[in-house]
Amino acid sequence: MYDRNGSEVHIGDLVKVLSLDPADFSHLDSEALSEVMTMVGNVLEVYEIDQYGQACVTKEWWLGEGDVMSHSVGLSSHEFELADNDNS
Repeated sequence: MYDRNGSEVHIGDLVKVLSLDPADFSHLDSEALSEVMTMVGNVLEVYEIDQYGQACVTKEWWLGEGDVMSHSVGLSSHEFELADNDNS
């Protein structure tokens, strides 16, 4: 899998989310869509390259008292770029 610049991406790499198409999330209500869209601009770790060749990332929000909420998305190459990775 490669990012928008042609850099090879692996599980464990950090990537910067550059864009997400809201139409891809039409099944979500407006609140969940707003939460997902906050991923744009974030640097997140790739935890999987899925069967469609997308880089899968998750964002978590700590809600207090041990409660956490998260959203995961599969990113196509044009939606992200490799961030500086010190673990390579």
